[in-house]
Amino acid sequence: MSVLNLHLALSGPDPVALLRAAASCFFPGQKPAELRVDMADRKPGKDWLDKWAAQTTVMFKAQFGDDELRSPWLSYLPGKAVKLFRSDWPRSATALLDALAGLPFELASCNEIHREWVDAYPPAQRTTFADGHIMHGWMCAFKGSGHERLVSRRWLEFGPWKLHRGPADTSLVQFHQLDADWKTALAQARPGHRRMGISDQGGFIQTGYVYSKDLKGGYIEAERRLRIMAMHRDVPPVEMLDAAAMKHYQVLGKDQPLDAVAFLFDDEERARRHLHELWLRGLECWVFKDGRSQRLDDGYAPGPQPPAWTTQGS
Repeated sequence: MSVLNLHLALSGPDPVALLRAAASCFFPGQKPAELRVDMADRKPGKDWLDKWAAQTTVMFKAQFGDDELRSPWLSYLPGKAVKLFRSDWPRSATALLDALAGLPFELASCNEIHREWVDAYPPAQRTTFADGHIMHGWMCAFKGSGHERLVSRRWLEFGPWKLHRGPADTSLVQFHQLDADWKTALAQARPGHRRMGISDQGGFIQTGYVYSKDLKGGYIEAERRLRIMAMHRDVPPVEMLDAAAMKHYQVLGKDQPLDAVAFLFDDEERARRHLHELWLRGLECWVFKDGRSQRLDDGYAPGPQPPAWTTQGS
């Protein structure tokens, strides 16, 4: 099996535990050739990880070799993601999924495979999870409560990507064929990056979410539901993202718990045009018809339609 350069970022509730687990998984039994902690060189003894990981306040970096550019490394910045690099990782989504399933992470992001992307795909066009994560490349992954950063778990099943399910509630999203040339890979990946990263069309809810507008609605206490009057207007994707973020961050406060956000239209044709995208985001679609409000998304069950490339090659 061929290999690839793996530049991986991982985040979770306990970064030090995640750092230890990443070291055990990706560098089992190895002692770094160089160790730098809080801008000072340290001697990497047998207990190098236990001794220095929890003490780090600025930066931790372990390098497993003497070549600064090519040697594998493991790093950690408190409050940010754990990162690692290896140049010999199997070119296989399954291999990485199996490794990730054993780690206490919630979000993972990974670099591009093709160097040509550096010039052809500038950072201004790319997306990320932020919080120290890497710009989206060939994959990203979620585990456990990390899925809650998505507008809905439905988002995973209906994207322009290949979805891999693994043990311990682990989901890996592959953005392009691993054996594709760089132009083909980029064309396959771009739509998925927009839908999975921080963007107006995306389904990822970022830390410190910035709302595009102040959504107003009527709160129904008995149903723990916020009803937003869309009526005769179209609802853009970014407004749907706002609504999902409101539910995720419980913006109405503890006295008004929010389990559902509903959009109410006065025209059934318009409502049905919005139905799928609202449903994907875990939002409700209602129409005022025949003198009463009727829910359209209840019982809606479309089938995923993954892009053709997901069944071709690796």
